[in-house]
Amino acid sequence: MNILHLPSAGLSGLLVLLLSAPPLPAAGLWGRLQVKISGGIITSGDGDIAGIIRGMEDYHRDLATMWGKTKTGALDWPREGWALGGEVEMALTRRVGLCLSLDSFLKNKDASLRLTPDPWMAVTGHCRVSAAFLSLSGVYRFPLDESAQVFLKGGPSFAWMGNEVEYRLESGNGWWEEKTAGIRDAAFGLQAGAGVEYRISKTLSLTAEGLWRWTKFSSWTGEYDRVNSDGRTDHISGPVWLEEVMWQTGKYYPEAVIGNKDVPHPTRTVRAFQVGFSGLVFKVGLKVALGR
Repeated sequence: MNILHLPSAGLSGLLVLLLSAPPLPAAGLWGRLQVKISGGIITSGDGDIAGIIRGMEDYHRDLATMWGKTKTGALDWPREGWALGGEVEMALTRRVGLCLSLDSFLKNKDASLRLTPDPWMAVTGHCRVSAAFLSLSGVYRFPLDESAQVFLKGGPSFAWMGNEVEYRLESGNGWWEEKTAGIRDAAFGLQAGAGVEYRISKTLSLTAEGLWRWTKFSSWTGEYDRVNSDGRTDHISGPVWLEEVMWQTGKYYPEAVIGNKDVPHPTRTVRAFQVGFSGLVFKVGLKVALGR
């Protein structure tokens, strides 16, 4: 796990607002609680993954040129995904609250490319990215009228992330190879954002918010499995490294290497594998005020 050092000026300003807010009349704990369910979309950075995908594209383009073939299709990485979460907020004063939230994210992508004419070569794959964030945020509200208000929120988070990749290589001469890899990591991060809330009844409100999350994963571990038509099977686990591998074209291309995976080509280690899962989250939700 890695503690991410991030700019804190925005959160410091939010803390000043929290401390200067007017007090809330005495109330039981139940009357101070609100529960929200929300969903939306997420965009995030890809870190080393984006570089590896570009490297695979470059390799197959260079391979097609070397072999005098035509490349169709493309390998890509899921840049957008779905967000679903829930949170519990406790009012501390009339404008200030403390919010505990749990959000999950999911991104999927199918991709394929093909080199022709015969003997053809094809690559098909599927990528799945999943993540969960447990966050503790301070909330400050600016009422606009009796029903509508704008709010700011921000605070630390703890995140889990996993990537799963499955792909198959095959050629027109009958050879094939299937590979699966799963990597995972956990890290501390930070989030900050703003939103609007509109009360539609005494207990129900509609909300919309945008958050920016800063999280960097750089202590990955994973597992790798391979089987091919030659009867070769591999199962390897361990830390994940970013390496540059020289393939048939005579050029180096970035690749994620797990544990002591045996790459039968010249390699040079760059560093530990890194993914900056920082990006924008936009969510809409329904909030229920308890005890009213």
